[in-house]
Amino acid sequence: MIRIYLAIYLISTATLTYQIGLTRLFSVAQGYHFAFMAVSIALMGIGAGGAMLMVFRRFVDWDMSRALYTLATLFSLIVILSFILSNHILFDPVKAAWSRFEFLKILAQYIILSLPFIVSGMIISLSIRKLSGLVHRIYLADMVGASTGCVLVLYILSKSGGELAVVVASTLALSASLLFYMPAKAKEFVLSLMAFFLLMLAAFGPNWILEIRLSPYRDLSSILNFPGGRVVETIFSPSGRLDIVDSPAVRSAPGMSLTYQSPLPSQLGFTINGGGLFTVTSREDDISFLRHLPSSLAYRLREVGDVFIVEPGGGMEVLSALENGASGVWGAETRGVVLQTMKENLLGFSGGLYKEAEIRHGYGRSILKELDLNFDIIQLPLTGTLGASSSGIKGLQEEYNLTVEAFIDYMKHLKDGGVISTSVYLLPPPRQEIKLLSTVVKALEVSGIEKVGDNIMAIRSWGVMTLLFKKTRFDERDIDLLKGFCNEERFDLIWYPGMEEDEANRFNQFPRPLYHELFKRVLEGEGRETFLGEYIYDISPSIDDRPFFGHTFKMTRMRETYESVGRKWGILIEGGYLLPWILIQSALAGFALIMLPLLVVKREAIFKRGFLLPITVYFSAIGVGYIFIEIVLIQRMIPVLGEPIYAISAVLFSLLLSTGVGSYLSGRFMLIDRYSIHSILIVPLFIILYLLILGTVTDRIIGMGMTLRFLTTFLFLFPLGAVMGIPFPTGMFILGKRQADLIPWAWCINGSFSVIGTTLIMMVALSYGFHAVQVIAALLYLMAWLALLRLSNAG
Repeated sequence: MIRIYLAIYLISTATLTYQIGLTRLFSVAQGYHFAFMAVSIALMGIGAGGAMLMVFRRFVDWDMSRALYTLATLFSLIVILSFILSNHILFDPVKAAWSRFEFLKILAQYIILSLPFIVSGMIISLSIRKLSGLVHRIYLADMVGASTGCVLVLYILSKSGGELAVVVASTLALSASLLFYMPAKAKEFVLSLMAFFLLMLAAFGPNWILEIRLSPYRDLSSILNFPGGRVVETIFSPSGRLDIVDSPAVRSAPGMSLTYQSPLPSQLGFTINGGGLFTVTSREDDISFLRHLPSSLAYRLREVGDVFIVEPGGGMEVLSALENGASGVWGAETRGVVLQTMKENLLGFSGGLYKEAEIRHGYGRSILKELDLNFDIIQLPLTGTLGASSSGIKGLQEEYNLTVEAFIDYMKHLKDGGVISTSVYLLPPPRQEIKLLSTVVKALEVSGIEKVGDNIMAIRSWGVMTLLFKKTRFDERDIDLLKGFCNEERFDLIWYPGMEEDEANRFNQFPRPLYHELFKRVLEGEGRETFLGEYIYDISPSIDDRPFFGHTFKMTRMRETYESVGRKWGILIEGGYLLPWILIQSALAGFALIMLPLLVVKREAIFKRGFLLPITVYFSAIGVGYIFIEIVLIQRMIPVLGEPIYAISAVLFSLLLSTGVGSYLSGRFMLIDRYSIHSILIVPLFIILYLLILGTVTDRIIGMGMTLRFLTTFLFLFPLGAVMGIPFPTGMFILGKRQADLIPWAWCINGSFSVIGTTLIMMVALSYGFHAVQVIAALLYLMAWLALLRLSNAG
């Protein structure tokens, strides 16, 4: 039996490695906003494995070792073939406006990429079906293998793109196949030899076999298509693939005054996962253009001393701070690959920029607590490109640097009279610009400031809005300096204390002073909450519980939104408008998979009356509940661990490992036999407990060193994961005693509803926050307990 457990461990490791490798494939080839497809494909495929096992029942009738050997070898083959095929099917979101064929490409990718996960699901569900009395041991091997994959993939992605993950997954699956069963006859080795040959070809053959193809609409593709564009160097990291590019098209000075007529200095660019162009400026040329950027206003208002920069990226604001006479520059960069590149690969080109500034890896709030210093100026520069911002592709991406709680933390680290400056791109119709304002206003009010309009100033250029605020009011000197700067650079005033409407909209004119009017409604209007609620976009303050700063769309105002942008359909795929369609699609697919065995298999032989409803409710509830808690914890640990990839790995490793241990212990001490039904009640109790203490614990972890943060995260999440490991083996154990033939079907239900949960959680979180998600998860486990009562009494 040890060989069986070890083989299951390897299959689970391979499955998670391949799944996370696919996220890199989608991120690089087509963009961050398509990466979620990898999770959806994996969960749907694993659930479909149970349905396929019900339909193709000959695998159940085979000798278990031989059947598992065949499936594992197929996994090794298919994982490479499906990757190659899908890599040559590029969905073109532009063509989708007039060609239905593009949507067929998405469907084709779903089907092709799901095949390895279907086989993986068949392997695990068949193992549980054959050994239902040992489900706690199988579940332990499954979860420990999955947790190992979470760590292994970090190393793989630091050495290559998603291609190496495919090779490693195939190798692990082939090794597992030989552990399941060692063929006695030469002809039985044919399948293994085919898999081995394809694996060798993928690993040592031409690069084009597994090389990720880029969509022509990615930033990197556009740069390389420009005459003279070339990739200087490619750097791999767990946080992303970074390509340093040299091209005449790489020129950036966001919102720069049109009064500046001199040429820009030499610049190199870099993209992360093929998108979001960042620029690095050479110090050997004239860099006086920096004084003509809207963000340089802060240096006019304040005698420059110590400066802190959040997400400096390519270092333009670091260079600007030094150019404007800063005595010391500190910063926080969440993207480890960017920090590594600036400190090593681009150190010479940037003139040793990051040697003159102390830039640390992590979120601004975390680094500020570590430094325990106060600053004259805190800068939050523009990130990414105008195109990326206007496309809305970051609508579902968390942004913990721009929440009420973040701004409160920044203000705590200001010197007397210190200023916070933040900039965003102008995106007509106005939405993110006003959301930024409402977030700042809320932070000031929570900090005890009553007349917040006196503590805010804002200007705009032709494409950028810069907003400044501080703990004390702006005085007449500040206002005079602001006016002088705007007159000199031909920037437009948006707001300062006591500003008149006719002072706005002078240089870069709109039909009316729109931004000043909106600022006035938020800062002076008595009905601010009514205005925020009635505005066509969601411009309510961004908070840690709903950190989606880029999400500004209201589902109830879809038609008005469509009209407001000139009836351009593209805006409807942004942010939350895509989620209901994904939910409907995943629900229909899940329903089809669940119903397929009912239609194909003779109902009277397997599906007994009284079992169907409790099985469906129980395994769907724990499937959605588990994925809810998993994603919430990942989101809440991102500010703590400093980067999404580390939060994902740490949380998944902690939860999956502890879930497996909890499953094993529950079976080892016969909890699933003696106290099986009522032991489920401990899960919602733990969920509510963690809801109450999570904020306090994360606040204390943030100030620790990185290693201690990872260790504390593991220890903190282990008890929750352990109790969440009880429900699944408990349900399978009871089902195995009453109707073992339904185990693959229950597996299918669990996987299918997990897919639905990945979309549903985002819809709930966008509207009501992560606290609401945790409460719903607790209620789902209570529902599961009631269904288990019914199931245990059935038959």
